[in-house]
Amino acid sequence: MAKPKRVRNRALRVIDKIKQAQHAQAKAKATPPKQPTKQVVRKPFFPYTPSSTILLIGEGNFSFAHSIATRLGTASNIVATAYDSELVARQKYIDVDDHIQAFEKL
Repeated sequence: MAKPKRVRNRALRVIDKIKQAQHAQAKAKATPPKQPTKQVVRKPFFPYTPSSTILLIGEGNFSFAHSIATRLGTASNIVATAYDSELVARQKYIDVDDHIQAFEKL
């Protein structure tokens, strides 16, 4: 009597696997293909306007101050400070004079 139970259990497992496979196939057919998502092109966020008052603390070579002033078209409302003295900044950063001069021209 043990053999018929084993055969029956095996048959039930095979039937379950077949049903699972059929269910997976049916689900795959029923699921619509994903539509490609449209990429949203966003304008870069820039929080400053020419009338903004901007304080920059701890500038290294003043390239950030220069880039903000260039983007705004003016450096009139920007104050930039550095931790290093002018002499140390010139020793550390080769391009510090270029950035300061360009910043002051704006």
